[in-house]
Amino acid sequence: SLFEQISERYPERIDELEDSEGNMNLLSPIEPAFRVTQMGIGIDSDEDRIVLIAQESEEDDARSVRFTATYGQMRALANHAEKVVMAGRPTCPLCGEPLDDDAHFCPRKNGHNTLPDD
Repeated sequence: SLFEQISERYPERIDELEDSEGNMNLLSPIEPAFRVTQMGIGIDSDEDRIVLIAQESEEDDARSVRFTATYGQMRALANHAEKVVMAGRPTCPLCGEPLDDDAHFCPRKNGHNTLPDD
């Protein structure tokens, strides 16, 4: 992992790899600016930070965002992301597919948008 590489390359910074404290909850309302299709991560050794780049697509006019964070902040983000992914999304009680905020097409509802007991 990136954190293992950092600890091997910079053993004197092992303490910096400890998770930073902080609130990882998102603030409502959540309105995404774009859907991320590509991500890149690297080390900015001049600034002693980790860089995370999220991009909309590979097109020239695609939107992107660049985050820089301390090693501890990025480790806390990575741990939080792992917990979120492991928790998964709620599933439809009829078909078992993940439920989205938008309309969910359920083959067992025969094209209807409500559950039988709604």
